[in-house]
Amino acid sequence: MRTLIALCLFIFAAAPALAESAYDRVMRTGEIRCGYALQEPLLMKDPNTGALSGVFYDYLEALGKALSLKVVWAEEVGWGDFPAALNSGRIDAMCSGIWPTAGRARVVDFTAPVYFNAINAYTGAGTTRFDGNLSAINDPGVTIATMDGEMSSIIAAADFPRA
Repeated sequence: MRTLIALCLFIFAAAPALAESAYDRVMRTGEIRCGYALQEPLLMKDPNTGALSGVFYDYLEALGKALSLKVVWAEEVGWGDFPAALNSGRIDAMCSGIWPTAGRARVVDFTAPVYFNAINAYTGAGTTRFDGNLSAINDPGVTIATMDGEMSSIIAAADFPRA
């Protein structure tokens, strides 16, 4: 009886190790399920047809062809939600540009960058109060508009916590 109990415990303990990885599933099925976030001109969706286009669409389709994988554009995912979508198995990869951050690196892996881009800040025409004094942005009277989970929101919170 002890042997049977020990065997059952071993089997249940080993079950997570037997779960199929995303890589194994992609190789077995020959398709990769992409999550994506729309961001012109990198990835766009035609409102009439639902067809995707843009730099990342072309890049991933070419990559899929080179790897003999069918790219399935499975789910539109928000910047803040993509780690959960990856880790729950809803998608195999986030197929939009993502800024790597320390927080994200705790729960997902990143590839080499496809491209680099800059983040710019803009003010109303004629506004000069920040000229030569970026620290003036860090003031409760200043509002910084960003998209939640997007890199500019992370930078704004870190560099200008009072704004």
